[in-house]
Amino acid sequence: MTLQLFGTATHCIGFGDESDRSVVRLKAIQSQPNETPSDFALARTPEEFDLARNAKWKAVFFVGDEGERLLHAESDTRIISVGTRFGYLADGDIIGIRHASKRFRTLFRRNSKHNSFLVTERCNNYCLMCSQPPKDVDDGWILDEIRESVPLVDPATRSLTFTGGEPLTDWRGFIIVLANCRDLLPRTALQVLTNGRAFSHSEIVDEWSSVRHPNLIAAIPVYSAVDHVHDHVVQAKGAFDETILGILKIERSGTAC
Repeated sequence: MTLQLFGTATHCIGFGDESDRSVVRLKAIQSQPNETPSDFALARTPEEFDLARNAKWKAVFFVGDEGERLLHAESDTRIISVGTRFGYLADGDIIGIRHASKRFRTLFRRNSKHNSFLVTERCNNYCLMCSQPPKDVDDGWILDEIRESVPLVDPATRSLTFTGGEPLTDWRGFIIVLANCRDLLPRTALQVLTNGRAFSHSEIVDEWSSVRHPNLIAAIPVYSAVDHVHDHVVQAKGAFDETILGILKIERSGTAC
């Protein structure tokens, strides 16, 4: 079954004007209420919604087609409701939502073995076979969203992948994310899908190495042993030389790639 990982909420109410978006973690109603401001009790029936309110939850995420009655809840309750096609959402899952448009996307599924975060849609390659061609856009908000998500990820998660675009486009911001993962998710293996060109700069290699995450790898593709063939595939002159130099520098630093 193909899961619909993004869509538009039926309702998104009770949010203030301090931000235009939120990162939300879904929690079982029986969990400790309001452990963090991002926690929403997960309800699937009107009865469960009432149970969450009686348990003093200040935020409820409702999955179902009866969301209209939720509009009569107390004004201090934050409520997000979505249709039944998003019934796969479960305890521990994380979503990002825009309040005004009510557009949301699933960022993390606790029950999935294969979770990845899109870091950016920008890239300094333009690979011939790329299924997601790079965009020249200001999407720094995505890194902000990831930084907000990391503390909410289940510490028992076995692995996370970071992809793009080129994750090292904003390398300073991304290194902060890796350091947060080291501190908050020390048992989670991290894989970064990168073209490796950023590692041709010693400053970036030094910062990457200083993270000292116990299980961090950079997955770097090389499409040919011939420089101009690789450059043609990635549509970037000089990319082969930068990639190979980056691999050599990251290897000398003692970091896995």
